[in-house]
Amino acid sequence: MVVGLIFKRLYINGATATLLLALAFGATAAGEFVREGARKPYTVRGVLYSTSITPDEGRGAAAARRDDPRSVPAARRGALPDGAARLGAKVHRTLCDACHTLHGANAIVELTRTWTDDQLRLNIAKLQRTKAFMPPFAGTARDVEAMVQLLRWEAADAPASWPTSEDPVTLAQIAKWLDEVGTSPGGAP
Repeated sequence: MVVGLIFKRLYINGATATLLLALAFGATAAGEFVREGARKPYTVRGVLYSTSITPDEGRGAAAARRDDPRSVPAARRGALPDGAARLGAKVHRTLCDACHTLHGANAIVELTRTWTDDQLRLNIAKLQRTKAFMPPFAGTARDVEAMVQLLRWEAADAPASWPTSEDPVTLAQIAKWLDEVGTSPGGAP
């Protein structure tokens, strides 16, 4: 059709052009819907979260996984400051890495760049309520704070040093949010 329009100087009317444009947008949207749906985290309600953690394993499983030395990507090991940002990288690798990069496609740093620290803490703690298709956050209050610090460190262009954040009041608030939301998937009672 394009060849005919350009080389043969054929003509199509506005209605036909609009219809073709709408079909192109519809096909693109349908393709994106299928692509995103295929790569989104899955849950088997009440049996398995997309992080391969069962509800019975609860939040303790994330701690066991993040102790694996391979949980921080080799390219980042030397760049990460000690403390919360380093723990945040391990938490990201364990819980978020399957669907989100830090930078690039579906980058969590860019998705959260405009959020305040408290918004980050609340939205991560209540992940399955923030977005119903997301799995519950399977970490502790300290893990949530570590993710916040990692995202802030990354958004600040990875400075050589980064302050450690272990405020007991903040951690208590995060723990309260984690307890309120529980481990049931989004949309569950």
